[in-house]
Amino acid sequence: MSRASRAVAADVLAIALFATVGQLAHDRTLSLAGYGRDALPILAAWLAVGVAVRLYEEGGRRRLLVTWAAGVTLGVVLRGLALGRSLDGSQVAFALTTLAFTLVFVAAARTAAARA
Repeated sequence: MSRASRAVAADVLAIALFATVGQLAHDRTLSLAGYGRDALPILAAWLAVGVAVRLYEEGGRRRLLVTWAAGVTLGVVLRGLALGRSLDGSQVAFALTTLAFTLVFVAAARTAAARA
């Protein structure tokens, strides 16, 4: 498996793990609808930004923080729009929480993938 493939897999796993933890903490159950609601918009935005900034190409690791900040933020905005939520304090809190936890999960998943 190439470095780029491992990085994509690690990023997808990290965002799915974030959505899993969120569902278990808030819904107390896992569902496909929950993954569609929470993981899909963030993952789609992450991958779109990653492709746009060439995150998965040689030397792309330097673009990880740009992808993280822009991709997660855009994903949270897309999620809010899809759910019909306005930008208020709870959405800002969700955005900050999402930024913090995805950073930790992506860093851990990429570290594990690099060692595998």
